[in-house]
Amino acid sequence: MNRKTEFFLGRKAAFNSLKNLGISSPPPILIGKDREPIWPKGINGSISHSGKYAVSISSLRKDIYLGIDIQKIREIKSIKRLTKKIATDREILLLENFSSIYQNSLNPFLQTILFSAKEAIYKAFFVATKEKLKFLDISIEFDKSVITLSKNELEAFLTRDINKEYKKGKSFFIKTFHLEGDYILNVFIL
Repeated sequence: MNRKTEFFLGRKAAFNSLKNLGISSPPPILIGKDREPIWPKGINGSISHSGKYAVSISSLRKDIYLGIDIQKIREIKSIKRLTKKIATDREILLLENFSSIYQNSLNPFLQTILFSAKEAIYKAFFVATKEKLKFLDISIEFDKSVITLSKNELEAFLTRDINKEYKKGKSFFIKTFHLEGDYILNVFIL
């Protein structure tokens, strides 16, 4: 599926999300200067698409910010490349430990969870603070429950101060799901 089709499906998911809020004729979701979706006044939302899936969440509440991300599980070519782009030193150590225990079979799964969780957090923070977080600004905790997704929840920490409200060490929880067809879905509410 090409990116244009995925984009269209994402906008359709957003349209349906707005209809679920009771908006009978939702306006189009425009694109901002940083390629972020521009939601109608008074609505917070998030959109993601990957392959055959497109998802969106939205809310009329002004006191929350939403982030959603869906990714197909795929192997990132090397842990070294991953290190430079998205993983903190602690995350790399945890990935390497799990990889050695499970003979590398979990690398694509855990890498995708890590990437997708950070994407969901990034989306919510951007709307809330207008701050473009970097992947290394967030650290995700891994334990055995991540592998089985028994809790469907990850804990994340800020690795630097974002502003007066969001300080280094502040923790958050992300809901994470393994979907049919080898997709990971992460939902974050700030």
